[in-house]
Amino acid sequence: MIAGGGSVWHSILMVTAVNPDFAMRAQNSSARRRYIESAEQAARNADLPDPRAALATCVACLELFHASSLTWEYIHKHDVYSWPQLRAHTHELDAYIRAAFPEIVAAAPGIQALIRDLQLSDEALAETWPTIEWPQLVRSFDAIVAECPIEVLESLGRTSDEPALAYRARRAYDALRAFVRRHDPARAEVMRIVGEQYQHGNLPLADAARLLDMSTSDAVFELERDGFRRSPKAIKLADADRDELYQRLRTQRLQRSGPAHVDQDLVERDVIASERIEGVDARAWMRRR
Repeated sequence: MIAGGGSVWHSILMVTAVNPDFAMRAQNSSARRRYIESAEQAARNADLPDPRAALATCVACLELFHASSLTWEYIHKHDVYSWPQLRAHTHELDAYIRAAFPEIVAAAPGIQALIRDLQLSDEALAETWPTIEWPQLVRSFDAIVAECPIEVLESLGRTSDEPALAYRARRAYDALRAFVRRHDPARAEVMRIVGEQYQHGNLPLADAARLLDMSTSDAVFELERDGFRRSPKAIKLADADRDELYQRLRTQRLQRSGPAHVDQDLVERDVIASERIEGVDARAWMRRR
């Protein structure tokens, strides 16, 4: 499916932290095979002599796939059909990847080491522009998401005292899921229907999250990123709903005189508020249900 053009990129000034050609080669069968082997090894974490090594390999694979999905997304959006065209977009592509993947600089050494280990050499590449079968490419990323043992990777991060690696695994995994949701026609249609009903106030956030198979914080993040935002009129509470909320707050305040009580709904509310006010993705700091 992919024919690369590494020598082309060696002839120009590259500003991207990871060569776009490397990212495009993430569809290579050896990269996919290494990912599956690492994911299976991580799933059998009780037998791992070095859990950090397995975790680091899975993270490098996921981040390579993340960079790859962004590269292909840019190419697809901007109707790029040749290496000369892509060379003309070098700086724009770099800005696009860095905006969507701020950790790309930290991820680059692991990705490049993985590529060297897989022996994806420039000599094996031709300067022929790759044939892009977009629906098949989206399905390939969907399969990567389905094969990812993300809960196991997060557990390995805790047991091996590597929370940063676990966080990077989650970020790359969530980004790949979002890519598939954006480009899979069936899932995009579900997002459109749910989003319109949510936007007009006909669907509560909790119900929208269930229909999208996400947590409420993930759901509001994805809905608002796709442009489905509620107007003040749509979010205005009815008198009965306001009274119920007041009673909940009163009950919670009375409980504060006793043992500490964590209300997960309030935690998610604060996460959503942080995303809106601070302009950051705060979901990584929330305990997953």
